[in-house]
Amino acid sequence: MCFGYLNLSAQIIEVTKFGIQPDSFADATEGGIKVIEAGKAQLQTTINFPKGRYDFWPDQATETNYYITNTSSEIEVPVKKQKVGLLLKGMKNVTIDGNGSIFVFHGKMISWVLDGSEDITIRNLSVNYERPGMSEMTIKETSETSVIANVHPDSRFTIVNGRMEWYDEKWVTKNHHAVLVRPDQGMLLYSSWDPFIKSKVAVLVLLQLKFSGDFSKFKAKPGDVLTIRDRYRDYVAALNYRSKNIRLQNLHMNSMHGLGIVSQFSENLSYDSVYVEPEKGSGREIASSGDGMHFSGCKGQITIKNCRFNGMHDCMMIR
Repeated sequence: MCFGYLNLSAQIIEVTKFGIQPDSFADATEGGIKVIEAGKAQLQTTINFPKGRYDFWPDQATETNYYITNTSSEIEVPVKKQKVGLLLKGMKNVTIDGNGSIFVFHGKMISWVLDGSEDITIRNLSVNYERPGMSEMTIKETSETSVIANVHPDSRFTIVNGRMEWYDEKWVTKNHHAVLVRPDQGMLLYSSWDPFIKSKVAVLVLLQLKFSGDFSKFKAKPGDVLTIRDRYRDYVAALNYRSKNIRLQNLHMNSMHGLGIVSQFSENLSYDSVYVEPEKGSGREIASSGDGMHFSGCKGQITIKNCRFNGMHDCMMIR
């Protein structure tokens, strides 16, 4: 498919020249801002990331103010401010090539925003979060008065006055929404965190916890995975906003805050080999706490091919 891209020799910008190094575990956010700024002066640009791991923190990230479809209401989250790892605003003819890299985001961030941009390609990379917004624990034993469960190592928690709290850098889950995953049957079942809120918690060994309380209405069996998130969708994984001729190629979206890839008031979108699913071998069950992809007010041609969706609290929305 052709969206009318310019037939020019692209200026290749190596991110390493801007202080961004693969596998350094250093914050690549500020360097990314400089790289994108350098691309504005070019007619056609390829931003090249040598294969490796790149980490992005919100501290140096650009703060934005987007009203995004099907996310939090003005009552739930009155102030719409989001930190963005990679912001391309008013740009044309840009390719971001990860060459098989993994971009790891910390805290709450939108991985990328394309705002008023045209002819943009993002390809050959994986997106993950150091601490996914979804917390997970595998049920080991259940009775009417107790539950024993193993917490996934990526799901940070603490126990305060005998009660469990899910947390990470600058956020705590307060408005709990729970879905029970039955991996052996490929099923997702509505559940509740309410009996766990009221229960007392004791650590048995390392990440194995015992909850004591009233579990007479908690329907689960050993091997089920209880997945818990905040029901307020204050963030999305990625946002294409008032942009056109966007191509996503060979992307692995392994974990995402809120909705997945949201396209709003955008035109001509081509998604080829985009995989919304937990990283293989991670032991996680959920990749997105909402839709894997969401389209609102878009026009032109939307093409989704060779894509796979697995592990979402929702599915896909086009409206």
